[in-house]
Amino acid sequence: MRKSLFFLLATLFASSALSATTTPPLPEQPSYRGDGTILDLPLRIVNSGAFSYFLPSALGTPPQSLNLTLSFGIPGLVVPDSSCISDSEFDACQQFAPGFNASASSTFVNTTSGSSSVLGGTFASGYYGNDTFTALGNSSSENYVVANQALSVATDASGLFYYDGSQGIFGLGTSSANLSSSVLGNRLNNGPLAFFTVGVDLEDPDLSQSTSSGGTLNWGGVDLEGRSSSGNLTWMAVNQSETLDPWSIPLDGMDFDGRSIQLGADGVVQMASLEPWFNAVVLPSSVTDQIFGAQGMNYSSTENYWFVPCDQLYRLSFTIGGTRFNLDPGDFATSSLPNTTMCRSTVYSWTDRSTEDIYRLGAPFLRAVYTALHVYRSEDSSNGIGQVVGLSQKAVNVTSSPRSWVRSG
Repeated sequence: MRKSLFFLLATLFASSALSATTTPPLPEQPSYRGDGTILDLPLRIVNSGAFSYFLPSALGTPPQSLNLTLSFGIPGLVVPDSSCISDSEFDACQQFAPGFNASASSTFVNTTSGSSSVLGGTFASGYYGNDTFTALGNSSSENYVVANQALSVATDASGLFYYDGSQGIFGLGTSSANLSSSVLGNRLNNGPLAFFTVGVDLEDPDLSQSTSSGGTLNWGGVDLEGRSSSGNLTWMAVNQSETLDPWSIPLDGMDFDGRSIQLGADGVVQMASLEPWFNAVVLPSSVTDQIFGAQGMNYSSTENYWFVPCDQLYRLSFTIGGTRFNLDPGDFATSSLPNTTMCRSTVYSWTDRSTEDIYRLGAPFLRAVYTALHVYRSEDSSNGIGQVVGLSQKAVNVTSSPRSWVRSG
């Protein structure tokens, strides 16, 4: 799973040098507006399948509307070509339809070297280009518009992941090989800015609608007012050696219902990656065995699900940067099994033992916190960019009842 998602675009674009500063200018709290401009970009969520968060967007001239899945791991924009084909049982091209028609855009420039290119080696073939990109705000005056945004266009997406309602990927990842063409790198270069911040506030699904509000991207700053229980951010430096998980931070500890969980070998720092693409918290099996095994809960190896009683609440906490962050107990399970009182947990085990050192904190964790992704020019990193993450706990009632959006089926 890890390689098929994050290796996909790890070498998409060429790198370029950035002028540097060595001190990260961290945002002030609780409200910070960067260069004076902050755009509140609305996220939407499709209430089926995996609860995909997407950013309503437009690409090209005239603009072609696209819903792009939010990812912290992918370093750029990925869209399917309007003629995209797929030979896999999961027809990603059909799900992504209608795709992007590059020939219909007067501002598209093909930047591919040679006749074709392969995105990530084996997962999608296609070509590269630049075009005008628009992230849609609540009004035209609140749109984020950037010319010459690099993108990858897939003509064959046999190995590309997709979620319902998505027509591509909006990636906030960084990579040593492609900084200048990533979304965040392009924003730094188009200022030019010394630093830039994106605040991420994910909301819970509303299953009374097929699509609903998914939260907000605070593009250009941080706005904790009304979103955070403490009004403060805990800042952590990102481990930039984790090229496949570009927003990885040290995980100090975990506890479940008041019991401390052993994380790997003593003295070994465990890294946790942040990725809203997954509606799950995915942990090493040695960790999930401690969480679920002590409770006598059942595991399905064929479906890779742990099953928990729907009418019970469990408290799972993560200590990061010396601060404890609680998963909302109502977000510990996602759906009930037909004719039973059991629910599927949002906490998964890795099936591949080679991933035993990987902790992936997906949408259930990110819904419980306000997240700030902060990038700055740095002469100390290989790609000319430094990264820090800020987290702030949202109000979580650890004695609350299971959420009403836990669905059946």
